[in-house]
Amino acid sequence: MATEKQIAANRRNAQHSTGPLTLEGKAASSRSASVTRFLTGVEDPAEFQVLLDGLLEDFQPQSTHHNLLVTRYARQLWLSQRIARMEYAIMQSQVDEA
Repeated sequence: MATEKQIAANRRNAQHSTGPLTLEGKAASSRSASVTRFLTGVEDPAEFQVLLDGLLEDFQPQSTHHNLLVTRYARQLWLSQRIARMEYAIMQSQVDEA
């Protein structure tokens, strides 16, 4: 069990660790957390980041909600490209077998 002194120290330290404060900082933080959750082991996170950064530059979201919409759009584009690559690989393997 933590002592009162430890609890007070934790509360003081927590005041210094408030996370990102600006919209840009929050956006960067949310992007870095979401990128690694849906990429496969053979996909390059840097490539997704280039796509996301380009879309953020194009749309220039002005709110957290708009930022999330652009991020979701980037993910959907990425996933549809993955499906297209898988579809191509399946069709190519069928051609190779014929």
